Amino acid sequence: MYDSKYLPLGTKEINSNGKVALLDKEFLRRVHEVFPHYEEKVTIETRREIEYSLTNLHCKITKFCGSFYYFSGKSISHLANMEIYQRLLTISNKLVASIEESFSDFITAEVLSLVYRRYFNLLLEILKNYSIKIRIGISIHKDYSIKEGVFFRLTYLMHYFFDVEIEEAAEQQKYDLLITDLIVSTERFAHDYYYLLTDIETTYDSDRIQKILVKIYKKKV
Repeated sequence: MYDSKYLPLGTKEINSNGKVALLDKEFLRRVHEVFPHYEEKVTIETRREIEYSLTNLHCKITKFCGSFYYFSGKSISHLANMEIYQRLLTISNKLVASIEESFSDFITAEVLSLVYRRYFNLLLEILKNYSIKIRIGISIHKDYSIKEGVFFRLTYLMHYFFDVEIEEAAEQQKYDLLITDLIVSTERFAHDYYYLLTDIETTYDSDRIQKILVKIYKKKV
């Protein structure tokens, strides 16, 4: 692991390479399109690590000649079934297209493939550290047999994508999202959005809840 105290010096010296500096600047410009409060919500330490990794990557691709061999197995892109992840994939593609157009004299298909994967990984890291908490309250009355299942599945599904706080709904609290099986609960508990569960929880419910969370997330960004 590198020592973060050397990051500013190393980045400054490496960026005397004009191509590297341009690539770094373009990536961070795109980051600010997706994460407008990047400096406020991501810690200084994480931003330095991102910038170090970025500069290191760009130094490699401007000097590299050869082939890459990736880990085998499923691509992380199979997780990109949400709008936020699709946006990150789109940004990665745009950055790669920009590199291909501006630096076609030395960029190969192998390099572009590597850069795409690394850009997406860095965007995932920013997303993970972008501090936005979503509060979810759950109020289930008609069938307690599904209550713990809902808690477990929501926790399992949502914690990867969002920083969520899930609890049994309480009247003195306000929630970004209230999940309930009774419409009267929407009058009892303060909330910005609510989702009314059917008698049987399904993947349809999960997909709909994820879409609501994306909407909440985008409002908080």
